[in-house]
Amino acid sequence: MNNGARRVGFQDAGDSWREELEMPNLRATVHRLWQEVKPLYQKFHALIRHHLRKRYPEIKEFDRLGLIPAHILGDMWSQNWETHAASIVPHEVDIEHNFKRMNWTGQQLVKRAEDFYSSTGLPMMTKQFWEKSVFERGANVTKCHGTAANMYEEGDFRMIVCAGSTTSDFYVVMHEMGHIMYYMLASDQPTIFQDGTNSAFQESIGDTIHLASMSPLHLTRLGLLNSSYLKPEVDNTLNSFDYALLMKTALVKIPALPFAYIMDRYRWDLFEGSANFEEDANRYFWYLLESEQGIKPSPNTDRTHLFDAAAKYHFPDNTPYVRYFLANILSFQLLEGLCRKSIYGSVDTPYQLPMPLHRCDLYGSKRVGRVLKKALAPGGSQHWTTVLKTLTGKEEISVDSMVRYFEPLTKYLDKIIKQQGIPVGW
Repeated sequence: MNNGARRVGFQDAGDSWREELEMPNLRATVHRLWQEVKPLYQKFHALIRHHLRKRYPEIKEFDRLGLIPAHILGDMWSQNWETHAASIVPHEVDIEHNFKRMNWTGQQLVKRAEDFYSSTGLPMMTKQFWEKSVFERGANVTKCHGTAANMYEEGDFRMIVCAGSTTSDFYVVMHEMGHIMYYMLASDQPTIFQDGTNSAFQESIGDTIHLASMSPLHLTRLGLLNSSYLKPEVDNTLNSFDYALLMKTALVKIPALPFAYIMDRYRWDLFEGSANFEEDANRYFWYLLESEQGIKPSPNTDRTHLFDAAAKYHFPDNTPYVRYFLANILSFQLLEGLCRKSIYGSVDTPYQLPMPLHRCDLYGSKRVGRVLKKALAPGGSQHWTTVLKTLTGKEEISVDSMVRYFEPLTKYLDKIIKQQGIPVGW
């Protein structure tokens, strides 16, 4: 890969991957963003560690100030800790259970995603989309990894999801429909510009709309939440369901950041030769996981001669991963900009939002649809900074909106950390 990249003028393969994002000093930018959001991650890491030490007292060498054994976090790559949300902030309402109770088919789930997008004035899915997409696993379906495709024929956009009535599949559907919406809006552009302004923005659109679709008001609209939970409890600005919902979202979004950061930092370092692939491939991977993510391998396995990074689909597929790191942060920034547009008619109004960001409801806002059309229709013919300014009023990616989104929860958790003397960091 390095040889091919160097033949066309790049320093190495990592350099060629970074070029697509059109961000000067991308490595420094990503490092800065991670350092800015790392204190937030460390708080959730501390709470999960505290919880897991009580749950698994039999695990040796699991110190209250130490690394978390990766195999008990509930996810193959330790990037999703959602399974522990209910144990930390329990609540009588179980959104996952309510999704299963609805028993929606894959197509019904896609219809609900389409309803949200189209409510803002964005276009409906095409006839070819409904005829040629795959929504459920069948005898002839061999690939179920969530995928969106532009077939570069008029109206021919397709999705593969194999979805069931679960929160995770609802996310995949909303995410993939974000790709398709971008393709549809940019379809009048020359082919070279139809993929969007860059891959990070392509990944962020669906994530932004998914965040909006999980607002308490829209959950009520979907029949997943009783309207009584929209009211604040006595002497609180939020009710206990808000904290439970924010915790569930946080344990999906926040642990994904260090993993996404590590996946490409690891490969960039291998490509440029600062880490020796033959001698240190797995050792260096776990060094990064320990120092940045605060996790360690199971004490019962020798991983010296293994290659754990390659277990992630995107690694052997040679798919750059930093786009997901940036998209995760961008989705909160775009949500805040769209919320301001919906309420005040401007993305950069100086006025504060009248509700916590996680309660902002974009459903039915034609203002949101219009600004998304303006931002996405140019596709790759506009630089990403122009698109970001259209949607947020700013030209730089910032973690501020993500921090604000979780602020009600982090204030609540700061009290728990102080009251219980939970150490933060490793």
